[in-house]
Amino acid sequence: MAYQVIARKFRPQSFTDFVGQSHVTQTLLNALAADRFPHALLLTGPRGTGKTTTARIIAKTLLCENPQNQHPCGQCRSCQDIADGNHLDVIEIDGASNNGVDHIRELRDTIGYMPSSGKYKVYIIDEVHMLSTSAFNALLKTLEEPPEHVIFIFATTEVQKIPATILSRCQRFDFRNHTLIDIKNNLQKICESDNIQFEDSALLMIAKQANGSIRDSLTLLDQLISFSHGELTLQSVMNVLGLTDRNLLLSCLKAIALNDSELMYQTVRQFKNSGYDPKLFAEEFLEVIRNSLMVLKGCYDQNSLDISEYEISELKDIVENLSEEMIHLLFDVMLSGTQRLNFNSDARLGLEMLLFKLLSLPRLTQSLPSVPKNHKNGSKVKKNTESTIESQSKEKTQATLPDDKAIDKEETLEATNIKTEVDESSESKELSPSEEKTTSIPVPFPDDEHKVGKTWDEFVNAVKQANGFLGALLEHTSLVKEDSEALHLGLPSKMRFLYDKLAEQKNIERTENFLKNFWNDQRQVYVEILEKDHLHENLSPKAIESKVKEQKAKQVAESIESHPLVQATEKVFKDHITKVGVIDIKTPQQEI
Repeated sequence: MAYQVIARKFRPQSFTDFVGQSHVTQTLLNALAADRFPHALLLTGPRGTGKTTTARIIAKTLLCENPQNQHPCGQCRSCQDIADGNHLDVIEIDGASNNGVDHIRELRDTIGYMPSSGKYKVYIIDEVHMLSTSAFNALLKTLEEPPEHVIFIFATTEVQKIPATILSRCQRFDFRNHTLIDIKNNLQKICESDNIQFEDSALLMIAKQANGSIRDSLTLLDQLISFSHGELTLQSVMNVLGLTDRNLLLSCLKAIALNDSELMYQTVRQFKNSGYDPKLFAEEFLEVIRNSLMVLKGCYDQNSLDISEYEISELKDIVENLSEEMIHLLFDVMLSGTQRLNFNSDARLGLEMLLFKLLSLPRLTQSLPSVPKNHKNGSKVKKNTESTIESQSKEKTQATLPDDKAIDKEETLEATNIKTEVDESSESKELSPSEEKTTSIPVPFPDDEHKVGKTWDEFVNAVKQANGFLGALLEHTSLVKEDSEALHLGLPSKMRFLYDKLAEQKNIERTENFLKNFWNDQRQVYVEILEKDHLHENLSPKAIESKVKEQKAKQVAESIESHPLVQATEKVFKDHITKVGVIDIKTPQQEI
């Protein structure tokens, strides 16, 4: 007898052998038991989830000579003919190659004939969405009022392409992707039946690569059995499927956690020599980072993480050197970098630089005072750091504190340019939350009373590094009011054209996310427009920056005007110099 592939050899022959989809099988069994079986069914769902197999089992159950509790016996002539595809009353039609109106008319002309044996004639139309519009129209009346001996079963992966007139005449059953544990258990059952030696981790890896498809998992299993000569190991699976060595992924995360440059260098060199796909490596490393968070928080088991006990044990050791905030930062930076690999002409080089960028993150965060984990809003820091930050912020604020008229004048002069910049930014593609750079350094609260106003400019500068568009909006706001639940931001009336964009829900959510990530602050953000009579004493970062530039320019002008040479020139010409320029002595030919 010719060799039969595993997918055909182990195809379920009854609902008792079926893997998963209990919401479908139980409904069908109940309908059979109550004699309420519909005349038209539509089976829809992803590929490889059992739609055609279910249709054949239904046909076998309806035509079985000796059914047992709504299950086919599998031994009678009818069951065997259906299993072999030879039964005269089970007509399977490929909708992709028989999609014309003439094919449906021919079908419609033959359904009036009584079945050759048994009670029903079953028509199974696979890939029914491929039928033409005319073919669907020709099927409508027959589908709505078919002869009592006819059962229609349609199967499709693209239900959205089927006309509503057809959908309304069918009972619809939606198939889902199979769970990882269901696929793994099915593979184990098959290996044990065929006396194939296997490692649990190997079957788990095959199940993951199947992406919810039973048929894909069986095809992979067939290929791997041929490669490994009947003994499945994790290494053989990774070699055949081109998957990344899990130890290599764990080494990368360990190097980051320990800030070990030598270990990262060795890991990158092994990756370079391995020939692994850089994009696949990056995607799998994202999963490892996610798994490390689950291990750190303790909300996991082997089935939920889809990894071996060995990998769980390794992650437990690694996360001892990582905080929850650090893992979130690693994931965000890695996700953003992975998306950029698609546009990199040398993905391998881009991945290597991305990994070393991740290695540098712990050093950056360790240079700043940490926020205690047990504090609700992250407002407490060590006393020595607290006094330093507060004093620096106070000196900066006092040194740059202008009057309201100066700010109003400065912002009026810049309003036109700002509006142009914002309009251009809004016309360009905005970053989605998953694409935003998140390499900015967290800035802790300066004291216990949430005095955010003193460091609002620092927060806005951090946001500008991560999301330039949002930072350009926020730099014109100031903190006008705060409490334990919310931060209220004020926007000067001269900048009211920014309000609609700044108050958009997505920008409010992004601001709140940055507050949470940078300051561990869970409060909500509200924006309001400040009229001239209600300007707040807290300045916007843009106003502070403008005032600092103005003071610097004024100091330079004063120092030049007080220069003896300038004063002597005024005395000789008996006039006042109205404009002073600075000549770059390195480029004397430059015009002033």
